[in-house]
Amino acid sequence: MSIPFVGESRDNTILDGKNLFGYIFGELEDDLFTNGNYAEYNLTNEIEKSENSQNIIHTYYIPLGLTDLSITDTTIIGDGACANVTTLTNVSLPDNLVTIGAKAFDNTNSLTSIVIPASVRHINAFAFNNNTSLESVTFENGIDTDLGTGVFYNNYVLSTVSDSISSNTLPECITYVPDKLFFNCKNLTEFTIKNSATEMGQEVFGGTTKLESLVLPFVGKQRTYTNSNEDSTFGYIFTETLDNINEPSGLYSVVQKSNTYYLPKTLKQVTICDDIDIRDNSFENVLIETIVLPKGYSNGNTLVEFISIGDNAFKNTSLLTNIYEIGQSNTNNITPSVTNIGEEAFANSSSITNLILSEDLVSLGRSAFINCVNLGTIEFTGNEILRLNESVFENCTSLSRIIANDSVTNTIPNSITEIASRAFFNNTSLLSLVIPSNVLVINSNALGGTSSLSSLTIPFVGRSRIYLNNDDSTTFGYIFSDNLNGVNSPNGLYEINQYGTDYYIPKSLNEIIVTDDTMIKDYAFDDVYLCANIVLPNGYYDNSLNELIPFTTVGQFAFNDALALSSIVFPVSTTTILESAFNNCDSLTELNISENVNTIAAYAFANSDNIETVNFKGRNVTVINEGVFYNNLSLKNMTYVSNNEIINENDVILVPDTIIRINDY
Repeated sequence: MSIPFVGESRDNTILDGKNLFGYIFGELEDDLFTNGNYAEYNLTNEIEKSENSQNIIHTYYIPLGLTDLSITDTTIIGDGACANVTTLTNVSLPDNLVTIGAKAFDNTNSLTSIVIPASVRHINAFAFNNNTSLESVTFENGIDTDLGTGVFYNNYVLSTVSDSISSNTLPECITYVPDKLFFNCKNLTEFTIKNSATEMGQEVFGGTTKLESLVLPFVGKQRTYTNSNEDSTFGYIFTETLDNINEPSGLYSVVQKSNTYYLPKTLKQVTICDDIDIRDNSFENVLIETIVLPKGYSNGNTLVEFISIGDNAFKNTSLLTNIYEIGQSNTNNITPSVTNIGEEAFANSSSITNLILSEDLVSLGRSAFINCVNLGTIEFTGNEILRLNESVFENCTSLSRIIANDSVTNTIPNSITEIASRAFFNNTSLLSLVIPSNVLVINSNALGGTSSLSSLTIPFVGRSRIYLNNDDSTTFGYIFSDNLNGVNSPNGLYEINQYGTDYYIPKSLNEIIVTDDTMIKDYAFDDVYLCANIVLPNGYYDNSLNELIPFTTVGQFAFNDALALSSIVFPVSTTTILESAFNNCDSLTELNISENVNTIAAYAFANSDNIETVNFKGRNVTVINEGVFYNNLSLKNMTYVSNNEIINENDVILVPDTIIRINDY
């Protein structure tokens, strides 16, 4: 059937029944309908309107065989014009059409496809509502239209929405994507909202139970760059209730900012194309596998770079395995321009296995990666970040590789000056770690529960280097846990006591290298009885003076009860070994006292009963103080330098000729 317009006359917008398709067929009396003459005309087209607070319903009888309708010459198809004409399978719209009225094709549920002409400027609310057979919608090239609420509401089998360039997208002209646009379009599997969109309505994709992939310009109602205060959660474009949902079993609930939303179980990938950040809580609790990050916001010809991932942005995204910049391969690299990753940004993202952090990263928030239990490798590509905040990698129990500074060893960026408490707590797969000399502070429990750690390089012992802070915490145990609360593998730790405080350090720790201080502090390694190799620093390079301040001193009881310590090398600059520094070091067999040592205090090597040989490399020691070698039952060789000649005689204790006094014991 071909008609120039719908209803009584062209461009009729009056809701009096004369604007309706059924008007040309007439309203028949029941007795005429039932006498057999109109047996093929038994479908109704009912339109309600409010007039003096009363609903007016028009009932028309339209031929059952009427399936094709061509409308050829009108600028408007009025509200409800073809509503409930359930026989129509094909409708052709005129190329001068401007407006498609509200519910114009409501419940034309045999219609399988529709082409929207380029001339259309307005498609009003629920225009194609309840088209349960509509599979395809095509917008012609050059269209410049706006859309009303729920235009494709309840189009259960709609699977393709195309513009002139690509499928499953809206035309470039759409700047506002209205509420409920694709509500219950449960056959949509993928969709792209173009960067021309400036605002998203609520429940745009509510009930889209087969949606697998979604491309959006931003998250929430509006992009951050233009309106940072608007709703910023991913759930905003889905539904907050299961009311009117056709397949509620295909959805799962997420809570974001105290609101509950229902998202498709099938949704696996989300791409964000055109904004400067992912805001707080944006994807919290969302069970997607892949997130693609933007390069930034295209402001005319200028790209405003993507800079921030907000607090809790990907918290509890337990299925998230891939995160990378748009246009890149799946390498889990965060957009290079990102400067901030917020607090708990990836907390409990338990499926991420590796991650490359952005080169411009300045701030890594508290608990940013806490409980990322499968995170095995993390790479720092830049050198801007200053602090590893509290619990940043806590409970990353698979973390075994930390890449920074182009180093082959596990290390952190040279830019970092402070490591906060619990930063690496329960990193039970971490075998080694190098903390660079630029670090000024290592806070308590930073390495608590690292039960597999075998090699550790630190710039100093305790909280900070003694060269800069004589009064700070001074013991090795300080950077480990002082209790077993929350420790994942307590059997991998052993208890030591330092300055009256119990600490729990790794049994596996066999090598400790101290790189950058002028002294090993009092009690520093007291009771660290399972570590065999401890390396002393050559000193501290003071950048303000542009010179190396040499290492000079081993403090009191510094290695007391270090039972497994098998050797010790004193830097050439060492001058002083204080009281009981190596008391009860039962695994030491030989000592080489470096050439500049001039003071060995009382009981310095007492009770180290496996020392057999002591070699004095210099001639500066003048006094052997009380009990220096007390109870060293195996001591039998001592060598010293005299006139550049090494003096040695096996099984004979030769006191160096520089000694002028030998005290008791």
